[in-house]
Amino acid sequence: LPPMRQRSMGGWIAAGVLGLAAVVGLLFLIPKTGLAGGGEGELIVTVAGPGQSSVAMPKVLIDGQNRCETSPCRVKDLDPGPHFVRVSAPGFKATTDLAVSVVAGEEAVLRVDMVPDAPAVADKAEKPAEDAEKAEELAKNEEQQAKEPESDSKPAEAKASATKSAAAAPRPVSASLPGTTKPAAPTGNATLRISSIPIANVVVDGRPLGSTPKIVKVSPGSHNVVFISPTGRKARSVRVGAGQTQVVAVKF
Repeated sequence: LPPMRQRSMGGWIAAGVLGLAAVVGLLFLIPKTGLAGGGEGELIVTVAGPGQSSVAMPKVLIDGQNRCETSPCRVKDLDPGPHFVRVSAPGFKATTDLAVSVVAGEEAVLRVDMVPDAPAVADKAEKPAEDAEKAEELAKNEEQQAKEPESDSKPAEAKASATKSAAAAPRPVSASLPGTTKPAAPTGNATLRISSIPIANVVVDGRPLGSTPKIVKVSPGSHNVVFISPTGRKARSVRVGAGQTQVVAVKF
């Protein structure tokens, strides 16, 4: 072959070798995530309170490992497949394990809405115990006060017996037609039988009386009965006449 033709063929061969080397180099430079969907994925977790309010110091656990304490929480280099997320924060109830699927080379987003904790329930649970102690003290004081007047009431009993004997003296009887006499109205105190399921503390007209069941002597008329239990409060209004017994019962 002439020298010129040999040189041109050698140039083409060299160019082909260089092109092949360039293609191989590009294959090595292309990320693995771009081939056949392989590689790792990414997860973004957003945490919010009621009304999309911000949540301070949220703790985000992924597969049992603490990964973030901020929101949004961006976690990279996750293996493709299902992962379990749990979130907790001060003043909020911790979530259960939330399942999220991560796809290789893609970005998964998980939104977590936190539910506020209810410290008021604990306060209500403590108050009945305090009310019960106060009610027991009041009951003891009432028993002592009820016993003390017995010794002091003897002169009054003597006066009452004299009054009864005077009242027993015969009086003129006025004539009346048969069937026109009205029955005497009942007199004396009324009784309230108070019970609840389960046992609860009871307050009658603002006065703690201890835990149910209770039998209470009250004056005739309307009364307000409040039941206090660890699960809440219930109020009942009742009207009872003189000499009558009224049952007041609730179920929580």
